[in-house]
Amino acid sequence: MADFIRADLRGSRFEHVDLSGAQLRAVDLTGARLRAVDLTGVVMRNVELAGADIHCEIGNLTINGVDIGPLVDAELDRRYPDRAKMRPADPAGFREAWEVLERLWGQSVEWARRLPPELLHESVEGPGWPRPRSYPVRECLLCILSEEWEHRLYAERDLDALRARGA
Repeated sequence: MADFIRADLRGSRFEHVDLSGAQLRAVDLTGARLRAVDLTGVVMRNVELAGADIHCEIGNLTINGVDIGPLVDAELDRRYPDRAKMRPADPAGFREAWEVLERLWGQSVEWARRLPPELLHESVEGPGWPRPRSYPVRECLLCILSEEWEHRLYAERDLDALRARGA
C-alpha cells in the first residue's frame, strides 16, 4: 500500500482507482471535481464544505447530526411537483410517470430546437449512473424513471447554459 505524506499531487488525475478504506487527513481538495464517485459509508469529520455543488442520490446522509435526505427530497418535490410521480407503486402509477416524462421531454426537445444548431454539439459535463449490480424489476423501473427525470433536468440546465452563451 502506498503512502503519500506531504506529497504534492496537485492536478493529478485518478480514473478507475480503488481508494476504498483510504484515509485522507489534512488534505486540500479545493477545486477538486469528483465524478461518478462512490462515497457510500464515507465519514467526514472537521471538514470545510463551502461553495460546493453536489448532485447525487441521497440516502441516509447526515450532516451535523441531521438526516438531510428527506429535507432535500421534500424541497425537490416542492420545486418540481411532478417529481413525486417518479416513485410509483403500481402499474397505473408507472404509466402516469411515463406520460409525465414524455410531456416534459417534449418541452425540453422544443427548447433545444430553439437553440443555434452549433450549440447542440457542445459538451456541458453530464455524470454517469448507476453502479452495476442485480436489480429487482420495480427497482429497475424506478431507476429508469429517475434517470429520465434527471436527464431531462441535465438537458434543461445545459440548454440554459448554452442559451446564455448564445445570447
